[in-house]
Amino acid sequence: MCDLNEHIPESSLPEGLETRPVKDEHLWDIFDAMNEAFKDHWGHRDGTREEFEQWQKDPHFNTDRWKVAWAGNEVAGMVLNYINPDENDEYKRVRGWTDPICVRRPWRKKGLATALILQSLEYLKKMGMHEAALGVDTENPSGALDLYKKCGFKVVKRSSTYRKQMA
Repeated sequence: MCDLNEHIPESSLPEGLETRPVKDEHLWDIFDAMNEAFKDHWGHRDGTREEFEQWQKDPHFNTDRWKVAWAGNEVAGMVLNYINPDENDEYKRVRGWTDPICVRRPWRKKGLATALILQSLEYLKKMGMHEAALGVDTENPSGALDLYKKCGFKVVKRSSTYRKQMA
């Protein structure tokens, strides 16, 4: 969880990258880039065309809230922010989500994720949110947990996932 009442540092995108509004014709490129970025995470499998269609029907799907970085016509990274008003009402909070977050390999370790996350936090704050949340696999190979802590997130809940290989 990140308290949006705290100071949010400014951060600019790495040189050669820009964010711009998402158009419908960008959606497959964004979905495909997300598949690519998560390939090295345990349990990953590429999303299907059917899942792509379902994704767009999600009640929280709102591309106006997203921060997507582009290098020309290529997606470099993204934070697909959303707000769940039903969850906020149920738990009596004012929270936005910065989830999922991903950066494609050619643009990793250049400050892109930091810039997109900080821009997202500022955006959610301007939307009236008091806190931001995300979920993270603490064992992920990119060191995401440390990055999120540097951006102001604090661990508030831990869980374990077990899996058993089936014959």
